[in-house]
Amino acid sequence: MKDPVDYVFPPVKTGQIPYWRLALRGCSQLCFQANELTGVFFLAAALVASPIAFAYLLLAAMVAPAGRMLLGSRGSILETGLPGLNPCLFALALPAFFHTSWTNLGMWGVLAVSVAATVGLVRLCVAILPFPTLALPFLIVFWALYALAPYLEPLQPIDFGPVEPTTFHPVTAVLLSLGQTVFSPNIWSGLFVLCGVLLSNWRHGTVAFFGAVIGALVSYYYHDVDAASVNLGLYGFNGVLTAVSVFFLCGGKLRLAILGALLATLLVSALDIFGVPTVSAPYVLTTWLMLALGWIEDRWFDVPQSVPATGASASILDAERSSTPILSGDGSMPAPTDSIVITNLLAQADTLRRTSDWEFFRPGVTAHWLYSEGDGGHSAVLLRYEAGARVALHEHVGYEYMFVLEGDQFDEAGAYPQGSFVIHPPGTRHSPGSHGGCLALLIYDRAVKFVAPE
Repeated sequence: MKDPVDYVFPPVKTGQIPYWRLALRGCSQLCFQANELTGVFFLAAALVASPIAFAYLLLAAMVAPAGRMLLGSRGSILETGLPGLNPCLFALALPAFFHTSWTNLGMWGVLAVSVAATVGLVRLCVAILPFPTLALPFLIVFWALYALAPYLEPLQPIDFGPVEPTTFHPVTAVLLSLGQTVFSPNIWSGLFVLCGVLLSNWRHGTVAFFGAVIGALVSYYYHDVDAASVNLGLYGFNGVLTAVSVFFLCGGKLRLAILGALLATLLVSALDIFGVPTVSAPYVLTTWLMLALGWIEDRWFDVPQSVPATGASASILDAERSSTPILSGDGSMPAPTDSIVITNLLAQADTLRRTSDWEFFRPGVTAHWLYSEGDGGHSAVLLRYEAGARVALHEHVGYEYMFVLEGDQFDEAGAYPQGSFVIHPPGTRHSPGSHGGCLALLIYDRAVKFVAPE
């Protein structure tokens, strides 16, 4: 079954994506998607609320890929649309917090300079930080501009004034929380954002909706918060962004996404003490916290323990292991002492992807180990890629055998649709990824050696 985007935009080969489609993918990365159709919906969400915000967003989306190209980025990073995330965020925040007009040439200049600065800062952060930068470059540039506003004539911050007391409207609060992900407090904007994410990845769309609900309800019952601000989505949108980012980066765990949305919502009021707009800072800090806790858990709390074979993979084993499997210290399954038989593997792909137990492997990629000898020896693993996920450049020390069970995968050598079987000999270097998400079986002699920052 084709993805909705394929009905609107014809599929293209890796490395041949038109520039305008890279710009649309950059817009879609506002909610961590890599989908041109989602980008169109996000542009529509901005347009119905503010035509000038739409123009700013479109300009930033068109400039961002070119800026990254000038800084030396090529290939996969551009095709995900990630270079557009921070510049597009800034383009939307500018008319949301400062007075703008079509004839205000000074603000157009501020936009151009700030987008260029954001592009450069993204490249710097990616090079020096050992964890995902998320919206950090946007926050740095936006806060710097906000601090310089009294000294720069074109910058006139909007005086929002006191919020009139009102009653809590949960439906409005949820929809505006979704709309505020593109800084558009508009019901239609919220609907466009939700539809755009659902059309890209229904799981991400569902998680985004849960994040909006959690953000709205938690902030309303957090007694220091006024109902009017909740109705405007000023608290819930961090719940939306955090829920999706944590779900994407922390192994597709719904419980972690919900916890992230709760923490981010509570952080909104806590960060107000610094006297600057919090914008998306709560989602950034909460996502980093969740990743840090996962890092600590993997290294200090992941002790060996006996567990029975459970989940979908256990149900399709025709031969039982001779003893109860033991998880190794790195979370992998030790080499079997008896045969592992999985019947009708392609037909089982959907069941495996949906119901098996998965653990974090790389950002956007989760793993289900069939066995591993440990110490970099023989292993077999199922890898599940989220849409737009990419594994950093690495070199194969031994042979790797890869079978795409579902979805699509690509690397520098080409594209591999469902059913593709690929053998990577020793010395092969690549950075595999997936545009729409995939499930792949990998069997390899020795662990790979990463040659690029992850």
